[in-house]
Amino acid sequence: MKLYHGSNKEVVKPIYGYGRADCDYGSGFYMSDDYNAASMWASNNPAGGYINTYELDLKSLNVLYLNHNTDKDVLKWVAILCKHRIDENTRLEASEEINLLINRYCPKLDDIDVIVGYRADDSYYIYTREFLLNNLPLELLKRAMELGNLGLQYVLISKKAFNKIKFIDSKIISHNDEYAKLEEKANNEYELLVLNKNIKQKYVRDILRDNS
Repeated sequence: MKLYHGSNKEVVKPIYGYGRADCDYGSGFYMSDDYNAASMWASNNPAGGYINTYELDLKSLNVLYLNHNTDKDVLKWVAILCKHRIDENTRLEASEEINLLINRYCPKLDDIDVIVGYRADDSYYIYTREFLLNNLPLELLKRAMELGNLGLQYVLISKKAFNKIKFIDSKIISHNDEYAKLEEKANNEYELLVLNKNIKQKYVRDILRDNS
């Protein structure tokens, strides 16, 4: 399959262990199967950027899919996010919730080569924070992660996966405000979405109680 990486530079050879540890799924190489999503990410750089195109065969790789088909998928995704990216203030405010999610739902990644799941760009990270603070139910978090149609991200996390990826080419993209427009649209849709929340839905406090 073809995958795309939006960046401020051309990346011919992704390097294992080089990525930041505080990204959604920890250190890894993050890509999209959606060319337009990668284009928006690249064009968000003030000086413009690159869309790097790769080919990857998933058949020989162990893939963890977290594409939110079930509540458990979402909780696994949130648990991984809590482990790697949650800010210190949220850790302090929701320490009990975060510890439970990590201990109960965070999957072991030792044998995983690639993770496929939703991304947690700035707005989407805020939605997750609201869930951890009991301000957003699980049902609406699932819907919120689809706002803006950013799609899924494919993350290489093992040496084996890095050895399998093949660079095809790169394309220079000029700076534009498409990403900012998409984020604004997603936030506007989120404001309407939260009007649907009610006490009968499942919040983190309910998950805590059910697992006590």
